[in-house]
Amino acid sequence: MGKGMTIISSRMVRQVLAMGVAAACLSLGGCAVLPVPLSDAARLGRLQGDAHLMFAAQEPLSGPVDLYEAIARGLKYNLDKRLKLMEIGFADARLQQDATGMLPKIVASAGYNARDSYAGSSSRSLLTGAQSLEVSTSEDKQVYTADLSMVWNVLDFGLTYLHSKERADEVLIAEEHRLKVVQNMVQDIRDAYWRAVSAEHMLPRVDELVRRIESAISQSQGVRHSGAADPADQLRAERELLSNLKDLTEVRRKLLLAKAELAALINVRPGENFTVTVPDLSHLASPHLDARLPDLQRTALLNRPELREEDYKKRMSLTEVDAAYVRLLPGVELKTGRDFNSNTFLHTNVWSIAAGFLTKNLMELATAERSINLAQGDVKVADARRTALSMAVIAQVQIAVQRYGLAQDNLKVAGRLFGVDVELSSVAASGTAATSASEIEALTALSHKTVSELQYLVAYSDAQNAYGRILNSVGANRLPLEIEHQSVASLKQEIRKLINNWRIDLPTARLAMNAKG
Repeated sequence: MGKGMTIISSRMVRQVLAMGVAAACLSLGGCAVLPVPLSDAARLGRLQGDAHLMFAAQEPLSGPVDLYEAIARGLKYNLDKRLKLMEIGFADARLQQDATGMLPKIVASAGYNARDSYAGSSSRSLLTGAQSLEVSTSEDKQVYTADLSMVWNVLDFGLTYLHSKERADEVLIAEEHRLKVVQNMVQDIRDAYWRAVSAEHMLPRVDELVRRIESAISQSQGVRHSGAADPADQLRAERELLSNLKDLTEVRRKLLLAKAELAALINVRPGENFTVTVPDLSHLASPHLDARLPDLQRTALLNRPELREEDYKKRMSLTEVDAAYVRLLPGVELKTGRDFNSNTFLHTNVWSIAAGFLTKNLMELATAERSINLAQGDVKVADARRTALSMAVIAQVQIAVQRYGLAQDNLKVAGRLFGVDVELSSVAASGTAATSASEIEALTALSHKTVSELQYLVAYSDAQNAYGRILNSVGANRLPLEIEHQSVASLKQEIRKLINNWRIDLPTARLAMNAKG
């Protein structure tokens, strides 16, 4: 090729490059992305869609809700539980997707190549520099190609298999997460339910007593202003009534919040009115625990979802150690397939191929020791993490048992105080003198009785809560897994049987659960 042709070719290359850069700049300018905020209409559509998703396909409330139905509705409709189920499904889908990586790759391709002149060439002798062959071609102007091949990499198969084992453990870890969410939710529902029972039982009486106290305060003010009684006595009486009113107002505030918390846990639509079943409060059975602390702690170490999750994490770390050793092996790739080429100059247009390749990244050998040590270090970290968590679990069980004992003591004292206030209220109400002072004394006694009764119910709720924390701390709340296709009624009956017959029987631990709710 001459010098002139070289100059022309270089100029053409520069022109083509300049045109390409200009076209790229224009394309980038035309494709610039600007921030576009969401409109109010779009946000309103999202709000309406979320409201439908939150309460879609829920069975309506048909009457007072007892503890078993509250737990059933929480398991079936609580949004946190739904999220954990979705995470399990996603982890399982990833496992199925990764498993396909162990299959051979089947690749199909097709192509078309065209040019405006034949691909001709000649040969030149390297010894004499003379042209040894006239210009000729061995390819058509238009060529179609196609091939179908199957490729299988043995090393990739091994690593994918080990990776799939880790994904399988991730599915089990997600299941343990779900179980922990269920256990915590049952504990929260149990606590909120008994506080809601107190509200259902006490709130109407508290409201009525508040009205009577406010009326008595107004009457006392009228007597004081008229001068018919000693102002100091009336002020002391009003102060006593206001103190009682303050206590009752605080009680009323706590009662009003109790049902709202329960409604959120069982996914009741905001603003929907519902009632809870109020048992016979005159015969409340205190939850009874029949187990030794060491047995409870051993049971917790065996059953707690957090520790079972750590077992799977360690197994994943051990699998990663195996993978680090497998990466030391060379990659063996096997390939077979059929090819097609439409070039009429070829002797055979369709042929079969078979090939084998052996490859190895030598840098992996240089860093192999570091990779193996890192994987083995992760196993040691998993052991240390599980040991620390085991110690925390043991402490949690011990604290839960101590809280249970304190709650039982508080329940006994609250019961005795309530009994005394019942008698005092009865004595004050039976007084014959219909004076302002006697009315105030009766209201004060009734107020004390109402507050102490609520304190007794709160103490009972705390005892139930403390007992539930023991069950939670030992991982005993393993409720039904298949709940999506059950009705609330059938799930409620199953939960009733499980709660009323909860028992852990192990060689080293026995926890009998005798409380009926």
